[in-house]
Amino acid sequence: MQKISHFLKTDPPEVHVLAVDHQRHQLENSETKEKYKSYIKVLRWVEQPYSTDAHENTTVKPKLPAPRRKKTTFDLVVQLLGPSSDVDDCIKYRELKLKHPGHKSFVSAFDQSFSKLQIEVSKKYFALKDKTANNDGKENMENLLADKEIAQKLLDHWGVYYF
Repeated sequence: MQKISHFLKTDPPEVHVLAVDHQRHQLENSETKEKYKSYIKVLRWVEQPYSTDAHENTTVKPKLPAPRRKKTTFDLVVQLLGPSSDVDDCIKYRELKLKHPGHKSFVSAFDQSFSKLQIEVSKKYFALKDKTANNDGKENMENLLADKEIAQKLLDHWGVYYF
């Protein structure tokens, strides 16, 4: 009996140590879980700032306007004259001229196609100038004036006399 009572006397401290160790381990686990949960919430918020719920998988972002690039002279020519093979040729020869600056046929072809575009823009400007001066209200004056302004900007940019 003494052996059993001796065993019972030593057993409770071990059980107590195990119980305290188990509680400490659970507390550390719960603290780790809370830190992890808060990290995930912050991470989700940073990744999905427009989400309404931190546990939501979908992201709802407001639509932003597409980034605008500066309009080139060729963009303005297409806006004024519409897409044409002359504009496409001029762009093609310009690229070839930039890639091969010493190649005389590319430089010559670009110069010719660019001169054609300048002449077309000049013709369009004078036609628009006549239309706006003699407009009887039949055509939309705002569109005519906007096109005339585009043509005028192009001619100014190129240094072409248009008065």
